[in-house]
Amino acid sequence: MPFKVLFRADASPIIGGGHIYRCLTLADQLSAIGIDVSFACSHETLRFVSKLQKTNYKIYPLDPLCDLPYDVVDGVQSFDLLVLDHYDWELENEKNAVKFIPKLMKIDDLPEKKTIADVVLNQNLGIEKEDYSGLVKPSARLLMGPTFALLRPVFYETRKKIIHSRQIQKNVNDIVISPGLSDAADMTSIVLETLFEIGYNGKIQITIGRDSPNIEKIKETIKNEKNIHLHVNCEYMEELYAKADLCVGAAGSSSWERCSLGLPTVSVIVAKNQEKIAHFLAEKNISPFVRLDKSTKKLNVMLEKLFLDTNLRKQYSDNSLNACEGNGCMLVVEVIRSMLTAE
Repeated sequence: MPFKVLFRADASPIIGGGHIYRCLTLADQLSAIGIDVSFACSHETLRFVSKLQKTNYKIYPLDPLCDLPYDVVDGVQSFDLLVLDHYDWELENEKNAVKFIPKLMKIDDLPEKKTIADVVLNQNLGIEKEDYSGLVKPSARLLMGPTFALLRPVFYETRKKIIHSRQIQKNVNDIVISPGLSDAADMTSIVLETLFEIGYNGKIQITIGRDSPNIEKIKETIKNEKNIHLHVNCEYMEELYAKADLCVGAAGSSSWERCSLGLPTVSVIVAKNQEKIAHFLAEKNISPFVRLDKSTKKLNVMLEKLFLDTNLRKQYSDNSLNACEGNGCMLVVEVIRSMLTAE
């Protein structure tokens, strides 16, 4: 019998799709080595991330206030491991879950809550094991930093192809705007306004989710712009990143995708959990950041500086490549395989 792993994560226009997408990345690799994968998530998640329903994974839709499908985990469909990627779960939720599922792995971004997880993964730059002192049990295995970033293998393969050939052009001619799946704060419109203000007339690639509340507004804005291309529910981000000269992107988990390919980026803080990521990227001279603001002044100044300074863009590119190699998902799979086969 194959090992069975249950993922518990959600997505919505408010929290975005990052939790589900990084879980899907890990799930695909676990499935590839013969592990039986299932997902437990809210009905809203299934509406927001259509890709989830297109997989072959068993899905357990959860009603509000229900944290796990206990009618399943307490029955014949018992699981060997619960992978948790959910900010709303507290220690009591975890204690209840491990009564039914023997192993727990937690995917985390903020070392703030106590956990009884056997494995804790925090893929963010600057995170140290000491940050979890007093929050985890002594036997917990801690996977810290972008070394373990959950990127699809195609990023690692693309990196190997371009790492020695990526050149920073004198002029910026191709920009990616990557606000995240929902772009609930309408980052895209603010970035477009800024680029129009400074007279940029090169290519612009916009990546956004199908269910973004601002997608019709964006379509209307760009309908007469031949150099602006809209990519909805984009499944080929690595191609856009590999070709682009610059990105303006939300400072979430997609930061590591861009780092793995050495794409100079202006990071935009659009959510609280992105503050620490953005600050560490700036401190390590990997990416400057701005907070999302209706005023375009700060972003305007930052983009103009990057347009003019080829050496600065190269510095950001080189430091990005050194920050994340892109093979973290494979490393995490090996940790999980070892944990499941240890007994």
